[in-house]
This record gives sequence, structure tokens and C-alpha cells, in this order.
Amino acid sequence: MNEQQEGGLMKLKELAMQVVSRLETLDNEERSHVTRLLVKKITIFPDNEIVIEVAFGSAD
Repeated sequence: MNEQQEGGLMKLKELAMQVVSRLETLDNEERSHVTRLLVKKITIFPDNEIVIEVAFGSAD
């Protein structure tokens, strides 16, 4: 994992820790909306490696 990926993962973990109690109270529609706001792209490779591209501040 490169430095940029590590930084992105660290930011994602920090954000998740800040909102974890609220996430538990969301219904499925609200969870889907939050996921679309935070995740830009998920790629699963044949060797089962998963790459998640985050989209902070974007609603793509």
C-alpha cells in the first residue's frame, strides 16, 4: 500500500470512528446514501484484493 492509500485509509477510519454510533441507527436507505457519499469506486481483483476509492466531500 502506498502513502496516498494509507492516508486515505486513515482518513476513512477516523471518519468512521466519528460517526459509528449514528451509523448503527440508520435504516437501509440511509446507509446506502452514506455509502454512495463516501465510496467512489470498489474494485475486486481476481486474486481477491479489494481496492476502495473514497470520495470525501463528493456525491458522485
